[in-house]
Amino acid sequence: MRRIVLVGSFVVIGCATTRGEVSSPAIIDQTQKQTLQTAASDDSDLPRGRLPGYLVPTAYNVDLVIDPTANGFSGHVVIHAAMANARDHTWLHGVGLRVAKASVKTADGTELPVTYRATNIEGVARVDFGQTLTAQELAFSFDYEADFAKGLQGIYSVKADDQYYAFAQFEPVSARLAFPCFDEPGFKTPFDITLTTKAEHVAISTAMATGDEVHGNLKTTRFARTEKLPTYLVTFAVGPFDVIDAGVIPPNDARKEAVPLRGVAVRGKGRLLQESLATTKDLLVAIESYFGIGYPFG
Repeated sequence: MRRIVLVGSFVVIGCATTRGEVSSPAIIDQTQKQTLQTAASDDSDLPRGRLPGYLVPTAYNVDLVIDPTANGFSGHVVIHAAMANARDHTWLHGVGLRVAKASVKTADGTELPVTYRATNIEGVARVDFGQTLTAQELAFSFDYEADFAKGLQGIYSVKADDQYYAFAQFEPVSARLAFPCFDEPGFKTPFDITLTTKAEHVAISTAMATGDEVHGNLKTTRFARTEKLPTYLVTFAVGPFDVIDAGVIPPNDARKEAVPLRGVAVRGKGRLLQESLATTKDLLVAIESYFGIGYPFG
């Protein structure tokens, strides 16, 4: 059974400012700029726009540990990708990620250490294999930490009525602040997302939660695999939210399954969702009827 969540509602209802001023991921001080430009000077094939097409992502496993009261978060990300020709390195996106460990698993199951290096102010990172790999299916693995973004991009923390919340906003090109990725709309893949949070916090994401596991003061929430999405459409949020159950939207000609409906708002603001929830059912049915496509996400 799919579930629809009014993600947009909790973003605007009752949120105070972030912990810093809004800043663009492209803004960087002059010292950093010079350092990165020097590091990139030997990268003759460094992409100055779109990433090269010889490596295409096919799926992501994104496993994040998020505490909105902390200064940042940690992650373990696996990117499954198809490489079309022999290479000894590749390019992807990553900004402000402190990668502690990186590896690649080849088609025969061999796991090799790789080197991850941020290269320039455009958010491109280089991954060196240490040897030439032939065309094949690969799985890249990254363990890393990162600070919460200072503005409303990437993963950022906000405070509302003495409570902290973490939100993800990746549009248009800010997923690279949250995890290593191919951060372009032309790459569409399914995502398997897992969030580890404080046990008392609510975790939500693009797809429906499939289960929680509590380990002492922590809780791990797993979500169903998404449809094929570009990185900018992935989202999640963590915090002491109000969750308002609004029943289900019955099946119709475009959709065979009922869709559970709920609204999410910062603590104490759930009551403000009543009007939005009341109109969402009719709005969703009208959209499904117009396009002839059932709502696919939970």
